[in-house]
Amino acid sequence: MTVLPKGRNWLLLPDGLEVELDQARGDSVARALSIDARNG
Repeated sequence: MTVLPKGRNWLLLPDGLEVELDQARGDSVARALSIDARNG
């Protein structure tokens, strides 16, 4: 992994995907996991 110049929360994964990591609060993890990405 490589930290990107956008900030230390931004990482470049070996496959080229850029991700931003944020700290979860409250029920945000449960809400994110309940999203069905296949349901457009």
